[in-house]
Amino acid sequence: SITSFVYLYFIYDLYKLVKRKENISIGKLFSLIIVLYISYKINRYGEYGNDAPAHLMLFFVVSYFLYNSNTGYKSFYLLTLISTFIFANKVFLGLCFILPLYLLIKRKSFFLKIFISVPSIFFALWFIKNILITGCLLYPIKNSCLKNLEWTDINRTEIVQVESEAWSKAWPENKNKNLSHKEFIKNFNWIDAWSDKHLKYILKVVGPYIFVLVMIFLYMGFSSKNKKGERLNINNYKKKKILYFFSSIGLILFFLKFPIYRYGYSYIIIFLFLIFLSLFKSLDKNKIIKCSKFVIIFSIITMSGKQITRISENYNKRNFFPDHVFINSSNFDRKYDKRYLSENFSLYYSSEECFYGLAPCTNYRTDFEKIKYNTKYKYIILYKD
Repeated sequence: SITSFVYLYFIYDLYKLVKRKENISIGKLFSLIIVLYISYKINRYGEYGNDAPAHLMLFFVVSYFLYNSNTGYKSFYLLTLISTFIFANKVFLGLCFILPLYLLIKRKSFFLKIFISVPSIFFALWFIKNILITGCLLYPIKNSCLKNLEWTDINRTEIVQVESEAWSKAWPENKNKNLSHKEFIKNFNWIDAWSDKHLKYILKVVGPYIFVLVMIFLYMGFSSKNKKGERLNINNYKKKKILYFFSSIGLILFFLKFPIYRYGYSYIIIFLFLIFLSLFKSLDKNKIIKCSKFVIIFSIITMSGKQITRISENYNKRNFFPDHVFINSSNFDRKYDKRYLSENFSLYYSSEECFYGLAPCTNYRTDFEKIKYNTKYKYIILYKD
């Protein structure tokens, strides 16, 4: 539903331009390149996971930021609320808070209002949830952990932090087997492995998209000598600086810490949009409208075609819900090992999925054997000895 909302939002934004209900603006150009990207790369529901909704909502936040020139509390509140949602889904997209922070700097009176609000309460509850589950504010960031909590496992957290970064930098492609995970991620030892896999994939995906953008902007940017239409001046737009700063920091963080395409493609697309704006001083308004018409038609055909094909191919092959959501109770003995922690409380281990069957469950055999528990205020606290 989130994905559909964002897609329809951008389609409708272009539709208003085509029908001349709204004027051409930087926001309309942004909608143009986002609809094009969604049609090209975010067109299969089966690939979304929790990456696509976060990136799509970041596109929406940028669009909203572009359109709302006023610094009213409503704009600030909505940007903060959606930014909180994005951060809760994907921590590495947390730089989205730069946009509401920009409004907060201009109107410091908003601070007290937002301090006690739905975004702030949700933010606090999210951090509390993290602490109750892992002992850390931001798992697996070791420095965010509260060491005095008995269920905080600092050693495991550090291992997961290092391994996660190593895998995002293409650890399986590492040819130097003498390097540990920690050594691999230091001093750019990971560049060769990353270039061999992730960089190739990024270029494979972004390359065709850039080519199409070049064609579109060249078409919109040049008018014939005999037909010089009305131009849109895009060179002096103040919010470009904020978006440049935001996307540039995002790209640097993406490259240094989590350079997998699916983790940071929204930063890449936003930055590309700004680069193309900088390359062209003005664009032909009539050609922008023509391109918008083409992109809307192309998008609807692409999105509809993808879904119709997917449904027709799998209608008689798959259940509406994935099979693993429903586990026959007769398979519990085969899939799960059971350990009694007390008379009324059991822990489960499974080498397969833990998430759709018995709980609490772990995929780690060592945890299963070493976990102990305490009871405080009628709550059971699990920790590893």
